[in-house]
Amino acid sequence: MLISYRKHALLAGLSLSACFSKAPYVAPSLNRRLEGLWFAETEACASSRLIIPNEKGFVLPGNVTAYQQVTLQKNILDVFDNPNTDALLARLNPAGSPGFDLNPEFVVFGVATEYCVRLAVDGLLRRGRRVSIVTDAVRSLNHRKGQDILESLESCGARPITSEEALKLVGV
Repeated sequence: MLISYRKHALLAGLSLSACFSKAPYVAPSLNRRLEGLWFAETEACASSRLIIPNEKGFVLPGNVTAYQQVTLQKNILDVFDNPNTDALLARLNPAGSPGFDLNPEFVVFGVATEYCVRLAVDGLLRRGRRVSIVTDAVRSLNHRKGQDILESLESCGARPITSEEALKLVGV
């Protein structure tokens, strides 16, 4: 999952897709343990990046929008497990970053609909954020379950859009 931000919209989805965009983005990465070692799954394609660990007490830099890529590490599927996610979101508002609209829209895409996509959309909606889901850029492990989840998220306020509409929102 990633969050790519510009003045009008923020994207959350697969970092591979965002590498084709010139927009700065925030990419939550899942930390995995393999033979005693932790590593972060992320695809870095920006030269100016900030990695936000999944640790309490991390101090965000004063201007997170100065970075082209911000990676939120996570230990489970939910990006809101990282204790720094809410602090980062607070910076992506007019008071924290004057370049943003009053109520920026988060555009979510990626895999899997039943897990990371659902958790990101639900977390953003619970925090009062405007959210769109790129329906032709999400995939589920179980098609029927994925459709049910998308319908449920839409009934909670998420707006379904196409990838073409998402690209227009971020000026690509």
